[in-house]
Amino acid sequence: MGERKLRELVALTQTLQKSELLAHIPRAVEPYLTHISERLQPPAGSALDTAVTALNPDNLSPREALEALYQLKALAGKG
Repeated sequence: MGERKLRELVALTQTLQKSELLAHIPRAVEPYLTHISERLQPPAGSALDTAVTALNPDNLSPREALEALYQLKALAGKG
């Protein structure tokens, strides 16, 4: 399954949790969703994790935000 599909599944899961519809999904599915969610997180202490943690988007100009996105993309190996 591609990373985009995994992110969509995690987003859907979060939406369902917020709307309390997740209670209708069998509990057997939860470990798989947790595994997928954990897989999408950068390893703690990685350069990407450190860069994301250091960001303060409320204090960035639009240009600075764009530059930060390009830096994060490069750190993620997608650039």
